[in-house]
Amino acid sequence: MDQAGVEEEAVIEAGFRLTVNGAERGVTCEPDTPLLDVLRHDLGLAGPRFGCGMGLCGACLVLIGDRARSSCDLPVSAVDGPVTTVEGLPADGRLHPVQQAFIDEQAAQCGYCTCGMVMAAVGLLRERPAPTEQEVREALDGNLCRCGAHGRIVRAVLKAAGRTPDGQAGVPPAGGPLTAGQAPAPVPGGGNPAGDGRVLAPPSGSPGPLSVGPAVPSGVSPLPADLAANPVLARWLDFSRDGEVMIRIGKVEYGQGIWTALAQVAAEELQVVLARVRVAPVSTSTSPDEGVTAGSLSVQDGGSALRQACPPPGSGRAGAGPRPWWAGP
Repeated sequence: MDQAGVEEEAVIEAGFRLTVNGAERGVTCEPDTPLLDVLRHDLGLAGPRFGCGMGLCGACLVLIGDRARSSCDLPVSAVDGPVTTVEGLPADGRLHPVQQAFIDEQAAQCGYCTCGMVMAAVGLLRERPAPTEQEVREALDGNLCRCGAHGRIVRAVLKAAGRTPDGQAGVPPAGGPLTAGQAPAPVPGGGNPAGDGRVLAPPSGSPGPLSVGPAVPSGVSPLPADLAANPVLARWLDFSRDGEVMIRIGKVEYGQGIWTALAQVAAEELQVVLARVRVAPVSTSTSPDEGVTAGSLSVQDGGSALRQACPPPGSGRAGAGPRPWWAGP
């Protein structure tokens, strides 16, 4: 064979020892393999996401030591400290305060960039425990997000730091981080079973049940606008005897994943498996009128309304007695 032909380049692999989320891990790969590939493909950690591949979008951020660093353009051979991904933030079965604050403030939309946002925020708070709003914005400037949730994200970081947007001392995530598997605390006041379609549980933090109509107590937080405009619960939910839940929403699915996200919201709130939740096709005669499908606000608005429309697990429905509320009368 002519030696002038293209020479095959030998693939040289090496073994590397990494400390990832507090555990020693060994991998064998080429030295220039991006840390992101090792984390996702070799170690099975799905928190860091691939975005741009050039360290410009923030989706792949992890902590190297206490500093947030992109992992898509960092060769595994150049890792010089312990690695922490979003999976490694919880401690003693409790979410990290930044994670809890993101949940409290609903600081996520599609969620693709959220893990990177969280890691950037954790890195900031380790360096500067009480940042100003401007410092938070500057620290997250490299995290790209097209969902329009930036205001909620900034509020979440400030909340985790115990600050308010005006720089005053605030209230940390309510009740501290939740223990893994622990259900959120019941809404104060409880509310009546939602089966009658008249009295609804108030938003979190409200002092008591919130009635729809002229009897709404003064000073009580209002219902989400979409729910206030469609207060009859039968417009939102239907329960079958075999345990399936049909949700009706006024948002149109055209490939952006709204139905999947809202079904997940309902499944979480009702504490049923996602496979039991069905989404009814949007109909002007049976679906709640939620106005328009407004891109990045659809999950925020529709999800808040749907979450409030779901009766608390175990609360029972009218005439249901001790049976699971979703099992029907």
